[in-house]
Order: sequence, then structure tokens, then C-alpha cells
Amino acid sequence: MLREFACIGLSRYTGQTAAGELIGRLLRSGEVRGHHYYVGNKLMVELVYEMGPFQLVMRGEKHGLNMVTITSVMPALKEKRGYGLGAPEVFRGPGGVLYLEGSDRETMETMTLALTEISPYYRDGAAFDQPMVRASCYGMSTEGKVLLGIERTEEDLAAIREETAYRRNMLRQAGEGREDARAALRSYEFDNEDEVIERLKNEDVYSIFDGFYYPAEKDDNCFTLLGDILQVEKLMNPLSEEWVYYLDLNVLGQVLRVLVHPQDLVGQPAKGRRFQGKVRFYGRLNPGRMLLENQTKFF
Repeated sequence: MLREFACIGLSRYTGQTAAGELIGRLLRSGEVRGHHYYVGNKLMVELVYEMGPFQLVMRGEKHGLNMVTITSVMPALKEKRGYGLGAPEVFRGPGGVLYLEGSDRETMETMTLALTEISPYYRDGAAFDQPMVRASCYGMSTEGKVLLGIERTEEDLAAIREETAYRRNMLRQAGEGREDARAALRSYEFDNEDEVIERLKNEDVYSIFDGFYYPAEKDDNCFTLLGDILQVEKLMNPLSEEWVYYLDLNVLGQVLRVLVHPQDLVGQPAKGRRFQGKVRFYGRLNPGRMLLENQTKFF
């Protein structure tokens, strides 16, 4: 988690000692807002420090009136754009992390993200227990590279659109419980795997795939992905005066957004090129509520 401080422009604080000193300074500043919640019989507190388009979310157990033992810290982006996630499910991971998983209502792809603010779940779990919820979702990457774009003919683009539409339709039918659609998806994936294995004998993996998105590690929200760069932004952290890239990516027809520090990226990102890297996804429920929480500080 500390390594991902770089994704919000805090690359000087990715070591344990430096991070501890930063957290102590922020807590003493008096510029944090917080919420109390209970986990079992323990009184917990979630504190948020604002830094331009970013936040640092600190959590821990409260002792007495003014004593808090910080047990976890999570970097966050104040991203107000969101996805509609159907059949949402919240589950716990190591270290008290809460994950939100659901099916993107537009693409039908499964999305899994670590919640940057968990106090709303413990204070009002019913807000998550709905057929569909609105949640922001963005990635943080600490190792990525930029690849040249692929020249695609109109015939190639038409084939990609057809393949994307077929997959989404099968995912939708599978989500409705149709066993024939699930069988078709399995067959589709096996056929693709056989084709890739055959083509790898003579081709490079990046020339075979227009994009990919698959689990990278044991972490529930960690993925390796490859996608086309649609847009490149630079976001500045006013606390550190460091900037980072914020990339809009087209990954298999789905728009995903990724933060990455220039030092962790090989190559120069630009529209039309491709990004490949390992990404962890984060977000929060009801991102539009940031308008109510602090109207002068949100991205």
C-alpha cells in the first residue's frame, strides 16, 4: 500500500519511516475530517486529509477522547465519475480492507475495487444492499510501460466491435442464469486460448492482443491489463508539488482510468499509444456525495 503513495504524488513517502512522519504531521495539522464506526465492539475512526485532487485516508482504533492508533492508510483520488454496478457484493480482505464487487451495467464485465472509505458500510450497510449501486473506480499502477499503438483497418475495427458485442451479450445472458450462454462463454475462451497458443509460435504477445485484463496476484483487486490510451491528464499534489499521469484507457471496450507516477512508467504516454501494467483498483460508493462533503475540494 505504501508503494502506491507515489500514484498520488507522494513518492518521497513510500518508505515506512517517511510515511510515519508524514501521517504524524497530517494528524497534528488539525486539517482532517473523520467518521466514527464500530467493528464488533471496537470503536474505530476513519480520518481523511485533503490534498488537491487526492486524499489520504487513515483508519484506526480510538482510545479515550483524543487517542487514535492508526492501523492502515490508503491513498485515494476524488474521482466523481462512476459506474453502475449490478448485483453488488461487499467482502473483507486481509488487513480489514473491504472490497466491492459487481457487474458493470454497461459492459457486463465484473469489477472489483477496494473501498477507500469503509465507515459508510459499517454505519449504513443497507446502502450497499441494492440491485445496483453507483461507485467510482480507478486504478493505481506502480509498474507500467507505454507501447506503440496498433494500426487497425476498418475491417479490424468492425471485427473488434462484433466480438465485443458478442461477449457482452453472452455475459448478460449468463448473468440472467442461462446455462447455454455460460457454456458459450467457456467455449469462446477456450477457442481464444488455443488460437493464442498457436500464434505465439510466430508472433509477439502484444501484436496478438488488442487488449487484455486478468488477475495478476492473490489480491482481489490486482490485475494485469493492456489497453489503448484515450486521454492523458496530469494531476498535481499541492502538498508535495509532484504530478502524476491520469490515463483514460480503452480495455476490451471498457473505459478504465489509471494513476501512475512518471518514475514508475517506461515510455511517454500519448493518445493512440497503449498502456500495459499491473493495476490495483480503488473507489467509493456514491462518488457524487463529494459535492456535499466539501464543495471546494473535489476532482
